[in-house]
Amino acid sequence: MRYSVTFLLSSLLLFSPSAIHADDSTRNPIALKLKKSVQKKIDKEFVHYSGYCDVVVYFNHTDKHAVVEKVNGTGDAKICRFAKQTIKVGSKFRYKVPERMIVIHISS
Repeated sequence: MRYSVTFLLSSLLLFSPSAIHADDSTRNPIALKLKKSVQKKIDKEFVHYSGYCDVVVYFNHTDKHAVVEKVNGTGDAKICRFAKQTIKVGSKFRYKVPERMIVIHISS
């Protein structure tokens, strides 16, 4: 009984929607806006190149604005470097629900 409960809880944690869903653009309007702009520029720059980057954007919150504090990325070095250059530190976005960080999946 004890092992079945442990297995059930661990499987729920491993296969929860938040663990599987790595891109915040479906539920966060700021992430969607950033993803659209970065993806458009990536598609123009890297026409015959394939790769991906998971971009993590960290924010500071002031009154009604989220200010980009730091941008990190994991994946293909060229795409991550270009995505980091595209998202400028200090950019301001209006938000409804504050989030400290968002994850965006960019591919070419």
